[in-house]
Amino acid sequence: MTTTDNADSRESSVPNAPKPVGTRKCSLCGGSGDKRGMLRVAKTKDGVVFLDKAKNGKGGGRGAYLCAECSAATAEKKHALERVLKCKVPPEVYAEMKAVRSEQ
Repeated sequence: MTTTDNADSRESSVPNAPKPVGTRKCSLCGGSGDKRGMLRVAKTKDGVVFLDKAKNGKGGGRGAYLCAECSAATAEKKHALERVLKCKVPPEVYAEMKAVRSEQ
C-alpha cells in the first residue's frame, strides 16, 4: 500500500460535506442550540471576563452561552453567567451584550 492509498482511506465518505456545528446549552434557560446563534461570555485564567466577539467562539477561556431568546437583562438579574463562570461579571459586559442584541 502506498502513502496515497492511506490518505484516500482517511477522507470523509461524503466529499465536500459541511463541518458539523457544535451545540451549546444556554446558561439562563437551559435550552440547547447552535453555538453560532448564541452570545458567548468568557473568563480567562487571569479572571478577566469579556464578551467573545469571535465568529468561531475561540476567544479562549471558560465560556458561558446565552441563547437568542434570553435577554442580557434577565441574565444579569438572575446572575446566571456569574453562577457558571464562578466570578463577578462586570456591568460593562452586560451593556455590551445588550448593544449586540439590539444590533441583531
